[in-house]
Amino acid sequence: MQVVSIGTGLGDVVSISDTRLSIISTMKKMATTSKAVAGRLDDRFGGDGRYVRFNVEKGLEDTTLSDWKKASLISAHTRNYLSDNKRAVDKFVATFLGRDQQREGVEDSAAATTPKPSPRQPYRYIPFQKNRKFVGRTSAMNTLKEKLFGDDSQASHRVAIVGLGGVGKTQVALQVAYWTLQNKPEWNVFWVPALSIASFEQACREIAQMLGLEGANKEDAKQLLQRYLDSDPSGRWLLIVDNADDEEVMEGGKQGREQGIRDFLPRTDRNRILFTTRTQRIATRLAQSEVVDLSQMNEDEAKDLLKKSLGGKRLPIYEKGVAELLKILTYLPLAIVQAAAYLNETGISVAEYVRLLRNTERDMVELLETEFADDTRYGGVQNAVASTWVVSFEQIRKNADAAVLLRFIAQVESKAIPRSMLASVGSEQRMTRAIGVLYSYSFLSIREDGTTYDMHRLVHLASRVWVSRQDAAGKQRREVLVHLRELFSTDKWEERERWRYLLPHVLKAIDKDKEAENWGEEERALGYWVGRCLLAEGRSREAVKVLERVVAAYKTTLAETHPDRLASQHELAAAYHADGRVKEAITLLERVVAVRETTLAGTHPSRLVSQHNLAIVYYTDNQVEKAVKLLDHVVNVLKRTQSEDHPQRIEAERWLDFLHSQ
Repeated sequence: MQVVSIGTGLGDVVSISDTRLSIISTMKKMATTSKAVAGRLDDRFGGDGRYVRFNVEKGLEDTTLSDWKKASLISAHTRNYLSDNKRAVDKFVATFLGRDQQREGVEDSAAATTPKPSPRQPYRYIPFQKNRKFVGRTSAMNTLKEKLFGDDSQASHRVAIVGLGGVGKTQVALQVAYWTLQNKPEWNVFWVPALSIASFEQACREIAQMLGLEGANKEDAKQLLQRYLDSDPSGRWLLIVDNADDEEVMEGGKQGREQGIRDFLPRTDRNRILFTTRTQRIATRLAQSEVVDLSQMNEDEAKDLLKKSLGGKRLPIYEKGVAELLKILTYLPLAIVQAAAYLNETGISVAEYVRLLRNTERDMVELLETEFADDTRYGGVQNAVASTWVVSFEQIRKNADAAVLLRFIAQVESKAIPRSMLASVGSEQRMTRAIGVLYSYSFLSIREDGTTYDMHRLVHLASRVWVSRQDAAGKQRREVLVHLRELFSTDKWEERERWRYLLPHVLKAIDKDKEAENWGEEERALGYWVGRCLLAEGRSREAVKVLERVVAAYKTTLAETHPDRLASQHELAAAYHADGRVKEAITLLERVVAVRETTLAGTHPSRLVSQHNLAIVYYTDNQVEKAVKLLDHVVNVLKRTQSEDHPQRIEAERWLDFLHSQ
């Protein structure tokens, strides 16, 4: 017969209240306490090896069945207990099966009957299960393995993974964690979030409890774990510090008022710490040059991730829309997983999802803000791709200069942003530092010329939404328009290089799709010059669209004889003419000429220009006699008022000669 006794670390502790029934119940428990029973069993059966006692000396005293959120702690504690007592368990099993009983006539051998000791399983504290959907990232994984576990003399004590929010830093770190457990059996793996000091301390406390460190429930868990990991008995370990994004959380408060997470990290060089962070600044502070930049996936990796994320759904490589979808989502892992969750939930096709993304900016924002469940991300943290960057935007607001640039860039185009166009923040040094902050968050990339920048397209969209929802959004937008108006007020051909690179940004800023009555003074002025530059570029249809809004806006705000209103009508007529809409050009120009003939002197340049242009449009409409008569009048006036070499006179005379030759 074999007797096994299982107990807990609190066998002698019983509760008592002030009722008679409770006192009787407590006395009964004291008489039958597990330790007392265990002692009697040992006296009875322990002498001949038939009795085995398994007792948890240090349990999870403050953890109850209702603490289901501590499942990882309970699971880890159980694994570690079984690991530490493996030899005793193996011996009991062998005894129970009769493997260690001596047989008559057979010489007993200790080597034959005693199980070989098994190495202790490593401690692990990882809040997430292994990501079964993980794909690709071969280069990054190989680099991290080499840096962390290469030749000890060359291995890096601290390594940081840095990249844009949503690019998959946590998932790569998670893959490293499980790879370590599988391939480095002597290494312990611990994972702590750096979302806040509180989340970091909670993880430290649970790890300390799992390790059975004395004082885990009383002392500062951060310092307790730090001291242990710096000591020799801690063995080999990999500590993963995830989401080290907030500089104040990592470095502590200003002027030494508070300590940051960095103050509680182990300092031994025998083991390894792996950080994940969104900012280059924090990455280099924590790991110096040992930084692994995680970029977007390539197309094949993105396609594999989409396929895995769609679960059992069939996703042919040739399915319409897949390549376009991945391109729109910029091969960003979080955006791909979010799209797959939406497809799984709604059952729509990839092509339909692409159509929704392409529909309007508002539709795209709504899709990218859709939350979804993800077991490989922290509970309570927003998973939607448009939400994941809000944390970074709020952190950037702490740097006033960087915040100014972010708000400015959010309202212009995301590509080919010239440094010379950016809103001024003071000195060149301050500008450089502010740009550096946005670059540090992987929001900006720098082109080869060193003075032109690009912002990630989805980040740019998210930043536009973030800016539009701020209380001072209207004021900030006006400031951007005023700044652009100072830069963009010419269509001179000799300055075309300058206005060409500004043009797409001004077009984005004026919001050409907004209702004309909502255009303010800055938008009307900018729209006028945008129309003229588009016309000079030969983009007549775009010029018409912008100038129609300018004219409509001036119609509600200025008198019919106002020079700005007339000038905008004149330019719109020119755009109509260039776009082949001759009748509309004639109608509008005749109105402009009529007003100017009653308000301006006969020799006024603006009056003469509008008459000249109307004559040319008449000719285009085959009204040659009208054209000749009007242009003959213009030439006669110019002969009296301008020298022979004046450009306006030369051009009018050339056109008149041409018309006479027809």
